[in-house]
Amino acid sequence: KMVSYAHANSDLFLQWHAEGLHKKNDSASASASPSDGEDSESDTEHPDQPGVTVQVRYPENLTLKDFTCFIAFPTLCYQLDFPRSSDCRYGWLAKRVMELVVVCGMMVFLTNRFLSPIIMQSAQPIENMEARK
Repeated sequence: KMVSYAHANSDLFLQWHAEGLHKKNDSASASASPSDGEDSESDTEHPDQPGVTVQVRYPENLTLKDFTCFIAFPTLCYQLDFPRSSDCRYGWLAKRVMELVVVCGMMVFLTNRFLSPIIMQSAQPIENMEARK
């Protein structure tokens, strides 16, 4: 994941530098820099239309929030904007939770059924061994 993040941002930087966008952003950021010093958010809402997100461009994606979202998302390839739904899909979430419960239950069952007897059988010979001095 980290290699993907580094390569994607490296390519974005080269593209940004080749297009000369850094000159435009430097002059724009100097005139419109936030006074409180906070980092700009990865998914900023449009000021006139709540709920509508603005697409993120290269320099604005280098924030801690963007990085932690990438680490949390189940993907290996970094991209500027990840597809998201506006609401929670409770049916999908319930299905995944049930899958997790079933798989964990199977692991416990298989461990108790097959591994525990082997470990118990090997523990007795180890207890009977004499410690050599």
